[in-house]
Amino acid sequence: MIAKSEACPRGIPQAIRWGALVWLALWVPAYWRVWGAVNFLQLCDLAVLLTCAGLWTRNRLLLSSQAVATPVVSLIWTLDAAFLIFVNRPFFGGVQFLRATHIPLWVRLLSFHHVLVPVVLLWALSRIGYDRRAWVLQCGITLAALLIGRFTNPFDNIDFAFRDPFWGRQLGPLPLHITISIVFAAVVLYAPAHLILLLLYRKTPRGLVHSSLPREQTVAGGHTSLESPVRAPESADGRTLSATGLRSQFQSPAVNRR
Repeated sequence: MIAKSEACPRGIPQAIRWGALVWLALWVPAYWRVWGAVNFLQLCDLAVLLTCAGLWTRNRLLLSSQAVATPVVSLIWTLDAAFLIFVNRPFFGGVQFLRATHIPLWVRLLSFHHVLVPVVLLWALSRIGYDRRAWVLQCGITLAALLIGRFTNPFDNIDFAFRDPFWGRQLGPLPLHITISIVFAAVVLYAPAHLILLLLYRKTPRGLVHSSLPREQTVAGGHTSLESPVRAPESADGRTLSATGLRSQFQSPAVNRR
């Protein structure tokens, strides 16, 4: 479980947060009806769910993990879809459903989240920053998805848990297949994105909240206001004055001469 302190209370506008919920309200029922609940175990669909959760909670670590996961996969999907649309044949062979007329067109168009999600994630990270722990978290998410995928129908081959995407077979015994799959994802798919994101977001953006900034304070009526940090007054030599010392600093000279 991600600690509450990981959340960044600023940076993601309310309109984007609510937009993520509206998207889920439309996308989840549509996908569930056409492809079934098991489809949400696909890493690309998990990325949508986790991205929306990260936007709603303004969680930097969660958003960063999906920024690691999506760029390479989304680029491959986009090239595949472009070849199918313009050349009339897929480049890799994973987007034939875009031509499936028995699936409503508007549902097929929802699959273009592969193009949208990476853009949204990069924008979000430009506001709240990148968490360098994202690579480790995403590797853990991928391992969990692979292991859970082994309990689904082998025909669906969720996350290539049964057969690899290149030769269409299991790469040796189960432990070896899972190991090769997670190492491939961690090194080939995630590591380049992680390194690029570290370079792009080295500096802390303005959207991050530090303890030196005004903090929110709940006032009567349930509204919030900004409370600026109050510093105790200091004397000329830099020492903090107590209430008694503060009064003595402002006593009139006439009183001191008596």
